[in-house]
Amino acid sequence: MQNYHLKPNMRLQFLLIFLFIGCNSAEGQNDILMVNAITYNAKKYKEYHGSPYLWKENKKVTIYDINAKEYSGVFGNYNVLENEFEVYRDDSYILLPHSRYICIKVIDDPDISYSLYSNVHPKLKNKYCIRHAQTANYSVYESRTAKQRVVEVQTPGVPTKFNKINSRSYYYLIIGNKLIPFKISKKKIIKKFGHKKEINAFIKDQKIKIKEMEDVVLLFGFLDSKGWLEVKD
Repeated sequence: MQNYHLKPNMRLQFLLIFLFIGCNSAEGQNDILMVNAITYNAKKYKEYHGSPYLWKENKKVTIYDINAKEYSGVFGNYNVLENEFEVYRDDSYILLPHSRYICIKVIDDPDISYSLYSNVHPKLKNKYCIRHAQTANYSVYESRTAKQRVVEVQTPGVPTKFNKINSRSYYYLIIGNKLIPFKISKKKIIKKFGHKKEINAFIKDQKIKIKEMEDVVLLFGFLDSKGWLEVKD
């Protein structure tokens, strides 16, 4: 039997092929594994008034796991009703494990500047929350929830019933390990933190009304700069 030996140039070719395959395999591992994927049912919420999702349409996101590994080019949406982030590929989706994938950042959308984070506090574990602010001293989060209920409307002669999904937000300030709930209201914030005169002066100077989260973030920044971001006893 004749023995065959690879010539030096052929050895190089095989090495390059091996490296190419290896690199592609490593790149493929950056994909979110679609294990136990579920076929998407477009009619699942068709009979409901209102949407269970955070966004009207799926968003392109970058996801980070607990090891800071990045998964880019992923499409998904947060199902507030089910308290799950759904990752889509083709006609299927998976529920993203909260404990492993801890950050979801929306990309290519100038209207969304926030990111979603999981397990931000023991009392908010096993869900994703919207982070509105993060500093060395504190962070500000929004937790979305939704409930479905049957609504009855009186129409001429015949009552009409339909299913409705209502979404609601809860807001939290986290300082160290302390979770402080708050409402987007000047009156409520003054009651919780005090410094009424200074807060009123700041609001007047900044020409804000404490009606939006952006106003609250500015106000918390001001209170923190003065060392006043502490809840009154």
